[in-house]
Amino acid sequence: MNYVYTNHTIGSNYSVTIDTQATFVASVIFLISILATVFLLYNLLSSAYKRSVIKNEELTSLKNSIEAKNSILKQYNSAMLELTRTPILEGNLDVTLEKVADVARDILSLPRVSIWFFSDDKQRLIKKLLIENGKADPTPIELHRGDFPRYFEAVENQPVIMAPLASSHPDTAEFTSNYLEPLNIKSMLDCPIVQDKGVIGVICCEQKKFVRNWVAEDALIIQSLADFIAMHFKNQKIKTLMTQLTEQNKELSLKSNEIASMNQELHGLNQKLIENNSTLEDTVRKRTKELITQNNQLKEYAFVNSHMLRAPLSSILGLSNILQMKSDNMEEQELLEALFQSTNNLDEIVRKISSTLEDGSNLTRKDIDYIINERFKESEKE
Repeated sequence: MNYVYTNHTIGSNYSVTIDTQATFVASVIFLISILATVFLLYNLLSSAYKRSVIKNEELTSLKNSIEAKNSILKQYNSAMLELTRTPILEGNLDVTLEKVADVARDILSLPRVSIWFFSDDKQRLIKKLLIENGKADPTPIELHRGDFPRYFEAVENQPVIMAPLASSHPDTAEFTSNYLEPLNIKSMLDCPIVQDKGVIGVICCEQKKFVRNWVAEDALIIQSLADFIAMHFKNQKIKTLMTQLTEQNKELSLKSNEIASMNQELHGLNQKLIENNSTLEDTVRKRTKELITQNNQLKEYAFVNSHMLRAPLSSILGLSNILQMKSDNMEEQELLEALFQSTNNLDEIVRKISSTLEDGSNLTRKDIDYIINERFKESEKE
């Protein structure tokens, strides 16, 4: 709007017109700046709102993920408590493996779970259990190290094999043509079963039809189930050792009782021995006294034998000798010779008996028979 005052000069009219235009321009600029500020604030608020919405969605997703993981963990804890508290599992490997496979299948929503064990020579993996869609497959299957060397090496050296795309994963690609594709298996999660620092088997979890991106919680759950199986074997080993120790303790107890009984018997025998020794000493003393008496009697007999019995024998020998000298008859000579020889033998025997008795040697009937027989042999030789 232009304001013109006619009662002023031309210069004054021109000055008023310029001031009015400047005011208008300033108003327009101010209005534009306000609009720009409003637009900028709108954009900032709109961007902040969008970021807030995205953040809320992320937080909601994260919250849902955490709640889902917590639910899985709660379910897993409940299942593990049930496993550890089930008495039927003790000593029953087949039931234990079935329960473990059911826990893995239910918690991780798996269509296919299998459990394998190494052969003694570590050259084969032998299928012990295969559960697919809730049903057990009894078909026997063996995997040979020569056919799948990379997989065997991975099982023995890695804590877990996580293969979202099993056909292209380096540790599971060996199964593609003859296992993964025919069965439409897309993903594999395998965990070794370790006992005493050695791998004895593997739990194999498989996802069919679609690719599954395994997460750390999945691996931890399968590892704990593998440890549970290993603990079953360790418990069985401990129970076996405890049974052996119990049997050994029973044997030791029986032997201890036998030893105690033998000690009692030995004690009784020792007492009897002591009593017998006491009786034996009395018997020995008595027998010794008797022997001394007998020896004295024998010595007396030896004296009598050497001084009284030999005197008549000597006389007989003398008379025999005289008769032989005076007789001219040959028959009498032979008879006197025989009488002389017999008397001489008797004298020799008496002399040996006397010398034996005087020496203090024991003399029995066998000794006397021996002396007589030897003397008769000498006579026959003469």
